[in-house]
Amino acid sequence: DIFESADAFVIKLDMPGAAKDTITVSVEPGSLIARGEFNPPHRDGVDLRLREISRKSYVREFTLGSGTSHENVQALFEDGVLTITVPKTDDMKSKNIQIR
Repeated sequence: DIFESADAFVIKLDMPGAAKDTITVSVEPGSLIARGEFNPPHRDGVDLRLREISRKSYVREFTLGSGTSHENVQALFEDGVLTITVPKTDDMKSKNIQIR
C-alpha cells in the first residue's frame, strides 16, 4: 500500500516471516529498493515428510520522483510489515494560500 500525506509518501510492504536482520532498504538515484528474506526454521533430529513452508525472498522497487527527499528516508519493521516513509521536498508539500 502507498499513502500520501502532506509531508511524505508512506509505503507499507507485507513481509510475513521475514527477520529484521534480513531486510535492507536502499535509495539510489530515482529509485527505492526494499529486500527481505524468510528462511523457515530447520528442525534437527527429525525427518522432514512434507514441506509446506519454503524459503521466500521479497524484492520491491519503486520509482522516486523529483519531489521526494532521499536524505531522510525512514524504515520501520513491525509485525511482518515494513513501513518506509519518504519525505517530500519543500516544493512538493501542500501550501495554503492566504486570500486577500
